[in-house]
Amino acid sequence: MSKGIAPLKIFKKKLEGFTLMELMIALGIFVIVIIVVVSIFIHSVKINRTISKRIAAIDNVSLVVEQIAREIRTGVRFGQIREIDGKVGEGFSFVNYKGETVNYKLSGGVIKKRVKLGDNMIHDFLPITSANVKINRLIFLSSVQPPRITIVVEASGGPFAKPLNLQTTVGARLIYYKEAR
Repeated sequence: MSKGIAPLKIFKKKLEGFTLMELMIALGIFVIVIIVVVSIFIHSVKINRTISKRIAAIDNVSLVVEQIAREIRTGVRFGQIREIDGKVGEGFSFVNYKGETVNYKLSGGVIKKRVKLGDNMIHDFLPITSANVKINRLIFLSSVQPPRITIVVEASGGPFAKPLNLQTTVGARLIYYKEAR
């Protein structure tokens, strides 16, 4: 009969609960797991923000290059400009399909655009790139026959770890408009 009582005592002792040391160890492990999970979450949120900023900057630069290319595609009388309003600088000038003279230039890390119709200023140089993107280089390379313009843009700073280089070549459609002749 004593053989039957001994297992009952062991079973009864196990039902009494946890010791303070067991609780401290379990709580310590739980805290470590929570800290690891929260730090992984915070790190992934930071990476997501950085990637979102990079995507927005790349989209902005791509949109500006596409806008310039679209306008050049229907332009005539292409030429490099070395001086704009008495200030020495490189840029690009052409006449668009409306007969307006369009100038693009790099100034202060942003690409700027000016439109003139004859001697009337439609709008002076206005920035067309966003403030979160710094443009280091804007180059227009042109060939005469057939008219082809290569646009080279290098952006850096802000969300870019390395400089972003974009390049596209645009062929003019050679549609001669009444105003452009």
